[in-house]
Amino acid sequence: MSMKDIFLAEFNHESWDSFVMCFADCFLQVDPKLVESAKQKGIPADICQVLLCEMGEYALEWV
Repeated sequence: MSMKDIFLAEFNHESWDSFVMCFADCFLQVDPKLVESAKQKGIPADICQVLLCEMGEYALEWV
């Protein structure tokens, strides 16, 4: 079984959505310029919300 198969077998979209919502209040404080930069890099909105709250501007370098 590949890593992708393991991930897909274990992934639960509802759990991910709940995790993302934990960052909703924090995300309101993120600089809109960073959000726009992430969007231009093609980072999906949910991943952007988590990464920018956890890593700040460094998330854009890391990705």
